[in-house]
Amino acid sequence: AQVQSGITSSLLSVRSGMVSDRPVYWFQDLQGQVQTVYADTVERLTMDTMLAKRIVNGDQNQVQSIQRIDRMVELDQWTPTAEYLPHMPMYRVYLNDRPRTVLYVSSATGEIVQKLNARDKLWAWLGPIPHWTYLRDLRVHGNLWRQVVIWSAALGVVMCLAGIIQGVINYKRTSGSSSFSPYQKRWFRWHHFMGFIFGGFVFTWIFSGLLSMNPLGYNPDRALSDSESTRWRGGALELRNFQVHPRRAADVLSAYGYGPVKELDMIQLQARPYYLAYFDGDNTLLLAGDTASEPMKSMPEEDLLTAVKRMNPSPIAEFRLLTDYDAYYYAKNRDKPLPVYRIKMEDAPGTWYYINPKTSIVADKYQSFHRSIRWVYHGLHSLDFPQIYFKRPLWDIIVILLMTGGTSVSITGVILYLRWMKRKGASAAFHKRLHYRGKE
Repeated sequence: AQVQSGITSSLLSVRSGMVSDRPVYWFQDLQGQVQTVYADTVERLTMDTMLAKRIVNGDQNQVQSIQRIDRMVELDQWTPTAEYLPHMPMYRVYLNDRPRTVLYVSSATGEIVQKLNARDKLWAWLGPIPHWTYLRDLRVHGNLWRQVVIWSAALGVVMCLAGIIQGVINYKRTSGSSSFSPYQKRWFRWHHFMGFIFGGFVFTWIFSGLLSMNPLGYNPDRALSDSESTRWRGGALELRNFQVHPRRAADVLSAYGYGPVKELDMIQLQARPYYLAYFDGDNTLLLAGDTASEPMKSMPEEDLLTAVKRMNPSPIAEFRLLTDYDAYYYAKNRDKPLPVYRIKMEDAPGTWYYINPKTSIVADKYQSFHRSIRWVYHGLHSLDFPQIYFKRPLWDIIVILLMTGGTSVSITGVILYLRWMKRKGASAAFHKRLHYRGKE
């Protein structure tokens, strides 16, 4: 299919699945570009409104009442980031259902890449959009958006730090007095009181948010380097090594009682081909691609150990199977796969790899610098300390209390600012009247 369709570039991955009711291959090259080819005719996928309608009906497992379908040539509020650009033009499908569901169909892959409804949009406007300044007209300009967030956060850090310093100075002025604050006016006293208690948390939240933007380019990428990826795979993906046809692989899985297969990925570990099969519920199986052998629930430990040694020739300090999250590999909703192997290398950067044996995929990578930043950013910003993070509702109570305190600091500060502006406006008007009287 690759040769017949005219795809000549080196491949990073190949997936097979269904678009509507037809089998397809998704070829991804080393630059990340995806090309979709029908497996039955070797024709390139051509998206149109009718195909988008069939794809949506297939995803919902029933014929949907569709209100309208728009062909998008520009990103919108709900697809504002660069990750959606390879899928353009997209087809935005409005369902005529009670939740007012909207689905976005990629013209590059035929997959649904975004799905939301009226409730999702409401919560987005109340949460992520103001939190990350995700306004469409700003966010589509990635560098401009980044600079706005960085400088806004930097200004917030300076203002917050100045307020904390001033609050401490004013508190010391009350030494020997029965009063906590030197301020007599209510809003000044409340701002001083709340800032004294919660100002430190407000500062760390703003500061850690600033760090998340990597303002000085200090935080290197945690993804595998190109050389690591190549050594892990054992070279570029070679489709000629797959002696078992994808259709035959699906039959083998079915013969062993597994199915139906949702997606079949062609992967490579140390130059040996494998099929990675996905089923309902995110269940997976591995199947050798060079011989019709019995499916594997996970890659043998010795094969993974060999691959790690070839990917990184440094001595291995630890090779351990984790059945629960640690301080670095974790997820709030506990949706990261387990178990994983944690491999600690004795190299200069202090590299740790987390490998999913069920898929043979390197799920995460940390170096010493990343582990330090994890505490400075995620620790301060999300309070995801292992001692409390998974102890619900303890973590929720702590975060809600701190957020309430931080909100009170902000609200009292805004009130004081508005009152100051009002006084300034009144003072300016008064001096203006005096000026005119003087002319008379």
